[in-house]
Amino acid sequence: MDPGADNSGLNLVDEFARVARALAEHGWAQENAGNLSQLMPDGTIIITGAGTTMPEVAVDPGRALVRINAAGERLYGFYEPSSEVLAHVLTYRAVRESRPHIRALVHTHSPGLLVWSSLSPCPQLAKDKLPEGGIAVNPYFPPGTRELAEACAKAAAKGASLIVWERHGAIALARTLTEGLKMIEAAEEAAQSAVYADGS
Repeated sequence: MDPGADNSGLNLVDEFARVARALAEHGWAQENAGNLSQLMPDGTIIITGAGTTMPEVAVDPGRALVRINAAGERLYGFYEPSSEVLAHVLTYRAVRESRPHIRALVHTHSPGLLVWSSLSPCPQLAKDKLPEGGIAVNPYFPPGTRELAEACAKAAAKGASLIVWERHGAIALARTLTEGLKMIEAAEEAAQSAVYADGS
């Protein structure tokens, strides 16, 4: 499957592969953890397939990616869409009017952000590492559930650009997959520094 090129002329399949490879190299996507998606101009969404690993996406993105409609129903692809498909669908829907530039979601299991979000209160993060819109922390809901998806969409609707799912992971809302990756990398670095400074 070839989703084609984005507005910058960058081949989207290649971008999925590069971002997936980076997440795997960071160690933030053990086994089949994490997922990626891109909202297309026609309203369809390209998303990683259920059960696929980031190394698989990196090596063979054409097979690992699925195209779905705005309701989350599979249109094309070898796999079913990611188990977190509803979170992606509802999050795009939540920002459609207020932030139409949000076209990519990057969900990963970055450990520093998880530890940081578990502290009470959460230590202050370096402001230069924070994404525009800030960071929200959602309470725990089981993976793949409507409750998790709705909580994520609610935080997105309030303006958050990075949402930490308690005891689970984080999801970045960005213009591109590459931008979403950089957002999580910066926040993860800030979270690790804050946790060390806090003495936890």
